[in-house]
Amino acid sequence: MELTLTQSDSEIQILFNKEENYFILDFIHEPQISYALNQIDGAVYGEIVEYKWVVPASQIKELNKLLHGKILWKSPEEMNEDKQQLEVTEETLEDVLSRIPSNIETPYMTINPYDFQKVAVAWAVTPKGKRAQIYGGLLADTMGLGKTIEALAISGYLKQMGKVKKCLVICPATLKMQWGQEIQKFTKEKAVIIEGTKKKRLKLYEKVKEEQPFYTVINYELLIQREKAQPSDDDATSKKTDKKKRQKTKQEKGDYIDLKYILENDYDMVVIDESHRMKNPDTLTSIAIRHIQPEYRLLMTGTPIEKDLQNIFQLMDYISPNIFSHESIDFETRRKLFEDRFLIISWNPFTKWNREKMVVGVKNIGILRQLVAPYMLRRTTDDVSDELPKMVGHASCTVLDWSPEQKALYNDLKKELLALEEQKKKIKTPEDAEKIDNKTNEILLYMLEVCDHPELLLMSKSPWAKQLAMKRLGNNKAFSTPPKLKWSLDKVEEIMRDTDQKIVIFSRFERMTQILRREITEISKKLAKEKNSQKPMDFGIMMYTGETPKGCKWKNAIEKAGEEAGKLDCINCPFLRECNSRTKSAWFFQNYDNARVIIMTDAGNYGVNLQSGKHLMNYTLPDSFSKYDQRNGRVQRLGSTHDQVFIYNPVVQGGLDEKKFRNILEQKELAGFIVEKNEDEKEAVIDVTFSMNKELIKQIKSEK
Repeated sequence: MELTLTQSDSEIQILFNKEENYFILDFIHEPQISYALNQIDGAVYGEIVEYKWVVPASQIKELNKLLHGKILWKSPEEMNEDKQQLEVTEETLEDVLSRIPSNIETPYMTINPYDFQKVAVAWAVTPKGKRAQIYGGLLADTMGLGKTIEALAISGYLKQMGKVKKCLVICPATLKMQWGQEIQKFTKEKAVIIEGTKKKRLKLYEKVKEEQPFYTVINYELLIQREKAQPSDDDATSKKTDKKKRQKTKQEKGDYIDLKYILENDYDMVVIDESHRMKNPDTLTSIAIRHIQPEYRLLMTGTPIEKDLQNIFQLMDYISPNIFSHESIDFETRRKLFEDRFLIISWNPFTKWNREKMVVGVKNIGILRQLVAPYMLRRTTDDVSDELPKMVGHASCTVLDWSPEQKALYNDLKKELLALEEQKKKIKTPEDAEKIDNKTNEILLYMLEVCDHPELLLMSKSPWAKQLAMKRLGNNKAFSTPPKLKWSLDKVEEIMRDTDQKIVIFSRFERMTQILRREITEISKKLAKEKNSQKPMDFGIMMYTGETPKGCKWKNAIEKAGEEAGKLDCINCPFLRECNSRTKSAWFFQNYDNARVIIMTDAGNYGVNLQSGKHLMNYTLPDSFSKYDQRNGRVQRLGSTHDQVFIYNPVVQGGLDEKKFRNILEQKELAGFIVEKNEDEKEAVIDVTFSMNKELIKQIKSEK
């Protein structure tokens, strides 16, 4: 057990390791403090905890004597309260599962859920916890296991029990239509999807009020919509307020629009899909959602934590304040108590002039796992392997060489990056630090682009990046095809030539998707020529990017005429020839044999079912393992007809993309401490990288 003994504004932060009986000290480097610590018997620097002073607990009097005024201790009562809270026991997930209903019947569904999905229903409708009886929880099944069907079955079961009359579904805007389709397909209930202009939405709220459908579906963004307010005299005359701050102030002044009607409808239950979107308690989205307080709350996400374990607080606290604290305590106090008990917070050495702090690690992780366990249900693909295709290749990458000009351009950017790191040592103001951080992130992005293809810099809107690329291009008309792209195209051609299988290709860069489309089109023409086909293309290449239009023109036309759209198939659409929407791309890839390739940006990370795909290539890797899993989950899903699905991760040797892949695997291992089933309690402090970019820079600096 590790206890924080000092107040949050103490110049020196002290952590007490109870088992080893020593103090761990954290402070912004000051020679006089280090000199004083050197006088204490048994005090050591860096030997027990890296980059930290450790002092035996027996030397507390000497510590107080030498550093009086720099340490603000908590009161004995506060320390004792922390200790008691960390000693609280909680029931296990096994305890909950031992008393769930043994026979879950779902006559309200149009399909019979799988047995493992019925377990999710039974778990959610069973009250949990020693300190309070809490329904719902965090449904954290990995991507592809059918969380949407599980949520519909859970809400339907609670309605069948007479506990819920109206259910609100909150989801990303891109998933609203899918939720509507799934409700129509798998249940016998009506749903109203809140969308459109303010005028249209107000009519929909009237419809909800009059017809009382069981489901109302709304997206996160609408919850924070507010009326525009007239700027005050202070706002109008202030010349020093920056534009971003003025916009935020204006947004915050008006009354909520949609949230007001949501609260008036008095829902008994809320289902929050992709709930990691509300992981930051300070965002307008999280603040708005905290106004919605039905008795039954079900959160859904394939990855409840991403890079930082502190993200678990907002999710679990929303399910019930009694999980980590008590509902009688206000939110900010509960949050502070969580941080004190489970997070290692250090002074940020880069912002010593305004004394900012940052999370650098997690403590008491075994206790944290115990408190979370009964309220989180997570099954991986291994747990239900009989129902899913096996994923091959997701834990490995294919390392490829550089082209000469690609390597030279990458090294140019690397020099710029290291020069910025030197400038950081001389910064004197927060403004200077922000400028350098922004430039650093920009160069890291360019380095990742070069790993994909140097041509991306030529296509960049940045004159600086374009000029750098032109310098390396010299008198050549174009960059040569990098080995990474050549290997990827060879893999696509191999799949297209020898099989009738389909492949999903991801890149985070819109420009890279256009290059991929251009090159794969040439492969298509080549294959058509070999087969003596009269068609210019032998297979369809579908696009699903940020530039691809959303929505369904046919559906909009039907609803505009005042009719119910019902289930629509793209093949019968009267607007088929003129349509190039995301809906069409996904539908054709799923249902049309000749649609063999779909190229996607992160717009396709979630909410798109592509079980027809047997192959998936992450041409550009995402930033986090949660997005990585989301991508791979597009093809490894229930309903797939494949025994195996194959994942390809091409990277450049020693490049930023290879480093990203290693970091993604490390993030997944870290998340396992909380999310996965671990046999042994892990009490050790975990050094968490508070920023992936800083870790990447560290790796780059260490290279010779």
